Amino acid sequence: MTQHVLHPVAPDQPNTLIGGLHGLRVYASWAEIPAAAHQRLYKSTQILKAQFESELRGREVTSTMIRVLHFFARVAPDIVAREETGEWVGFPLPSQPGVIALLHPEEPSDLTAAHAWLDGRRPGGDARLVCGRLVVDGVDCVVGFTFVGQHAFLPFAESVDQVAADMGLGYRYVTGDIASEVDDVSVMFGGRDLVLFSRHPLNQWTVPFEVQAVPDSYIYFGDPEAWGRQIDLNAGDYLVRRAQRLNAVVPDS
Repeated sequence: MTQHVLHPVAPDQPNTLIGGLHGLRVYASWAEIPAAAHQRLYKSTQILKAQFESELRGREVTSTMIRVLHFFARVAPDIVAREETGEWVGFPLPSQPGVIALLHPEEPSDLTAAHAWLDGRRPGGDARLVCGRLVVDGVDCVVGFTFVGQHAFLPFAESVDQVAADMGLGYRYVTGDIASEVDDVSVMFGGRDLVLFSRHPLNQWTVPFEVQAVPDSYIYFGDPEAWGRQIDLNAGDYLVRRAQRLNAVVPDS
């Protein structure tokens, strides 16, 4: 590093600011370096302009930051600040419906690789509360809600095989009397999406989930048809699955 340069960035016109219910995110791009500013740079910095033009100019700023973080994590994995669960501190970024922009430094940009990455990592959140089991299009699935502490902001839908793989990674799936222990607090978070609150910590009223203990096609909380649609969405839309698998629609505390 020979010179630190304050550089302007400009919001992309089609996606300047996306927000509302799911928080706010600015999509800004690296702007052209003004000629007058370029002339004031050190000669050793000026020669980097070609690399800037080819690698950064016009590209979205947050995505380039994520790629830089990915690079340094590969070079020196121990420098990554992680939560107790192993998740990166500060990630995933909040999910914006319909926006493919990367949410995590480890997330591949290739869609096939991204699906494999999602399936091979622990889900986000602290634990998943199972609400039932359905067989949809021949696939045996488990459905429920992902909790962070005593709140759940997102549902989940996973195949039985995926649940077993997650549990093998040390992730908690639990079950219990959700109808008696959980309140709908959606009105406190805008009222459009379902938000649940457990009146007591999950470990006080739930037990570890066992696939054999849940009958086929049995739902004990919620509408079976709605859960069936949730399974279809999760299987057919990467953005939905990513948001649910990463638990990436958690409001700022």
